[in-house]
Amino acid sequence: MSELHDHPQTKAVSAIPAATGQAVSNYSLAKPVERDFALDLLRVSGFALILLAHFSGYGLADYVRLPEIYTVSTGLGLLFFVSGYVLTLRHRRMSSAGEMLGFVGRRALRILPLYWLALATFLVMFVFAKVYHDVDFKPLLPRVLAHIAALQVVFEPITPALFTLWFIGNIVLYYLVFVLLARFAASATKVMLLAALVLGICGLARIGLGLFGNRFFIYFPVFILGILAGRVESGLQLSALALTVLACATFAAAAMLWPVRNAIYPDDVVRPRSSLWVDSLRVAFICLVSILSFAVARAVSDHSSARIGRIITVLAFSSYAAYLFHRPILIVLAVILKHGLGLSKASTTWALIAAGTPLIFVVSYFLQVADCRLQRKISPWLVSRRRVTQ
Repeated sequence: MSELHDHPQTKAVSAIPAATGQAVSNYSLAKPVERDFALDLLRVSGFALILLAHFSGYGLADYVRLPEIYTVSTGLGLLFFVSGYVLTLRHRRMSSAGEMLGFVGRRALRILPLYWLALATFLVMFVFAKVYHDVDFKPLLPRVLAHIAALQVVFEPITPALFTLWFIGNIVLYYLVFVLLARFAASATKVMLLAALVLGICGLARIGLGLFGNRFFIYFPVFILGILAGRVESGLQLSALALTVLACATFAAAAMLWPVRNAIYPDDVVRPRSSLWVDSLRVAFICLVSILSFAVARAVSDHSSARIGRIITVLAFSSYAAYLFHRPILIVLAVILKHGLGLSKASTTWALIAAGTPLIFVVSYFLQVADCRLQRKISPWLVSRRRVTQ
């Protein structure tokens, strides 16, 4: 998800260098490159599904209740898939320890500044002020330190991670796994074997030491699937027959999940865990949806207009900050609507959806631009430090 600012072109929208597209590209940490419409569309779709589910907590559930497996879990799966795919396109092989360390440094620069700002916001609003959410964050110091280091998912069974921000803990661990795969796995077979080894070691750590949260294991396969898809030279452009078979398999998995939809709790590891069969079916469904969505997005990108391309580009550029800050933005707006303007619960809900959605992206866009400026200032210093230490 943090691969928002630039990535290699595979099937880009040709009209992106228009005014808005240039503004997005010019703030990139690297030199400007064209955006990939299909990947941007998946980012926006993934976040839209997450946002749709989270609106349920602000009144939408009174009108429609959507199972989280079809919204939050699917949206997160798309984001993890895109992350693995893009990383593979840019960093398929790493031949030295210096490359590995450089990758880790650049990834940290991309994700941590905004994440730390979001973490501070969450602590102030939800832990100390307890605005809308009453979060028990004790013991305070160990949990704060785990979150600052973005290792909260490692210790999640011991000290539960903050809602929403656990995603960063997952992606940090996946980045470290990707470094190993890019260094030591030259083929798709080796990627799967090494990934299985890592998963097995983490599983033993879960059983023996009580480490690693359930969500690390749930979304790990779709991240690896993104890596494998990134190694496919065809860019995953499927035939009509293959697409039909994939769609049928996806809908079949969705139908099988419907009877057990209420046993799935992707955002709350404190509740009773679902069975191994249900978790396995959920993983399969997330992977199928991700591949199907990517194939469809590829097909749609061939017929997208320049205007739609520019809109999707800006939304995708803003999506990382939008994910981090959408809850605080929605809650501040809800307080204003309900207590400031005195709107009823129903009016607050619909006004929150209508006004909150564009507000999230506007605020997030400027946060993302400011973050890119910070990266551009810090990046030359990191490069010079690397040259000194080499």
